[in-house]
Amino acid sequence: MKQLIVIIILLLKLVVVSAQTDSNNIGYKKWLTKKNLVIAGLVVQQSASSLVEYKWWWQDSSNAFHFEHDGVFNNYSLGMDKIGHAYVSHLCYHAIYEAMTWAEFTPRQTLYTSIALPAFWALSIEIGDAFSPYGFSVPDLAANFAGIGYGVLQHKVPFFKNIAFKFSYYPRKPIARLSSNYDDHIYWLSFNMHKLLPGAVGRKWPEVINLAAGYSIEGYHTANMRREFVFGLDINLAAIKTKSKGVTAFKNVLNLIHLPLPGVKVTREHTPQYKAFLLN
Repeated sequence: MKQLIVIIILLLKLVVVSAQTDSNNIGYKKWLTKKNLVIAGLVVQQSASSLVEYKWWWQDSSNAFHFEHDGVFNNYSLGMDKIGHAYVSHLCYHAIYEAMTWAEFTPRQTLYTSIALPAFWALSIEIGDAFSPYGFSVPDLAANFAGIGYGVLQHKVPFFKNIAFKFSYYPRKPIARLSSNYDDHIYWLSFNMHKLLPGAVGRKWPEVINLAAGYSIEGYHTANMRREFVFGLDINLAAIKTKSKGVTAFKNVLNLIHLPLPGVKVTREHTPQYKAFLLN
């Protein structure tokens, strides 16, 4: 049964990707196109993700399908896992969107594929969790869909491009697992003040400098776990102009990462910490 579900999910993913192929491309040289490179990359990524999910979650699990609700923002990570779900799907949406835009797919193909593949991926992970000790989490899946939805909103309503959803991660320990080392995660909203401030004030604000606000935690898996809020500067890579479609696509995806810049960390229990390069 579990193997059948893996196959069905993989087939659904591949149907979405294969629907973008151009049947008129015949011959060796005609196959070496930007579109087919993107399609091949998506096939490999989606196939590999399905196989990895099976190995990690399902293969040795004997759990029956079940649901789990962990408290959302008052759970074991004070909501960091939920924001992480949203960010990963948001990043996948934008990465696929930028790759397909670079390859000159139609806007319709680009939008629908960028929505469908991260959505299927998120759903497949929750199905895997449902057969593991974790359980299917509706809030996790809702967070994934929210991340995709915000990406769509940014493309449909240009105002929201002025508020970027970003991530930074600089581990304090040399060996740390990215997916659960929440002490070193920061999730940011980066505000393009050049366009958000009114009139002459906005025009004078450097377009490449944003203001950002972030959320993190300290003391993960300890009795003293607490929330942290961070505020600082950010680089707006979208403001850097280029004529290259490839460079533009790469720059737009990289712009979802917050780089170390001056900032301040605030917690309820401690005085604010000012840092020249806010890493974690």
